[in-house]
Amino acid sequence: MLDLSLLSGSHTLKFMNNFDYIRQAGSRNGARAAAEIVKQLKAELPSYLTVKTEPFDFTCAEVSTASFEAVEPYRKSYPAAGYRHSGSTPAEGITAPLVYAEYGDPISLTRVKGAVALLSIPVSGGLYRRLQKAGALAFISTAGSPLDGGQDRFPQSRNLYKKPMGGQAGGPDASQPLPDIPGLILHYKDVLEILNRGVTTCHLVLRQETLSKTGTNIFVTVPGTDPDLAEGLCVSAHYDSVPQGKGAYDNLSGTGIVYELALAFAKNPPRRPMTFIWFDGEELGLLGSRAFCQSHRKELGNCRFAYNVDLAGQLIGGTVLGVTAGPEVEAAMNLYGREAGLGMSTKRQVWSSDSNSFAALGIPAVTMDRDGFGMHTRFDTLDLISPWALERDEKLSGFILDRLASSTVFPFDRAMPVEFAEKLRR
Repeated sequence: MLDLSLLSGSHTLKFMNNFDYIRQAGSRNGARAAAEIVKQLKAELPSYLTVKTEPFDFTCAEVSTASFEAVEPYRKSYPAAGYRHSGSTPAEGITAPLVYAEYGDPISLTRVKGAVALLSIPVSGGLYRRLQKAGALAFISTAGSPLDGGQDRFPQSRNLYKKPMGGQAGGPDASQPLPDIPGLILHYKDVLEILNRGVTTCHLVLRQETLSKTGTNIFVTVPGTDPDLAEGLCVSAHYDSVPQGKGAYDNLSGTGIVYELALAFAKNPPRRPMTFIWFDGEELGLLGSRAFCQSHRKELGNCRFAYNVDLAGQLIGGTVLGVTAGPEVEAAMNLYGREAGLGMSTKRQVWSSDSNSFAALGIPAVTMDRDGFGMHTRFDTLDLISPWALERDEKLSGFILDRLASSTVFPFDRAMPVEFAEKLRR
């Protein structure tokens, strides 16, 4: 049985202090973070365990030019950022009608063919594909709030995740790939002015280049003590950050919690094997976990449960377990939470994190998420991380994982509900 007293939020925070910098996948600082995680693991894990690294290659886009200009009924340029991977305009840009499509609902999208669609929400894969099918030439989304000032008045480029867990960006039923459409981001205040002044025609430019980079996954397996129990668990977190901030909450905290859990289970090995994984490239579209699940697909035939930590460590908030599995898995999580006596709630849905890569293989998956502040912004710093919050979620996670890793028979089957499997394919 796991000794929960081995889990220390203060020790985790000390570990986290080694990574107080932006850690984009494929960057020099990303490689620096990977090397530091390996160094810390080798220093604190028992010598019989082997820490492994696994590089993976990927391509990413860098925005070189992003501009927006109102053309009719007045001319004015506004600060703009671009959606990486959305596509580029011709060098001279695009001049076209501007149509306000609000949330991108089906009725509004009937008006965007041959036009630039202005949206009041961020764009991700599903909405992007609907814009493609509607025949939009380009799109613009809204970021920020009417309260912003100073540097927060300038939008930041973001990644567009076009591809589902399986299939092409056009969808599994697409007979022909749909053309890429470029996307810009404008600030809320500027969008408000554009709408109030009735802009009907606009000119935009988005140019980006594709770069080849390498990320690094890190993992270590704690063998089980019962040779008759070959099926085990995977425990993961991503360590990369977005370029906008240092990513203490998202997801250095998860990195530290999984680090602490690995140390504790190494000292108290469970009956079943446990593999602890630190993924790179989550912020670019689950790249590290997808690469890992693809290269280890055969070994993952023995994985009965995947537990992922993404967003944690802030004192003000509440802990949610996102369950991508059947209702029996959600029931087990709620039972263990009550037995542990630690507050939590559950949501049964497809979660936007590395747990999806396991769920796509039919492995019941959970992401632990503690609601908080500042994700994907410059405000996501170590100043808001609490040793108490880290430790309480370490103990909740440790209790759940210990129950499963010590079980003679798993309390649920390895299965994925049809509705979730379909969403993961889309």
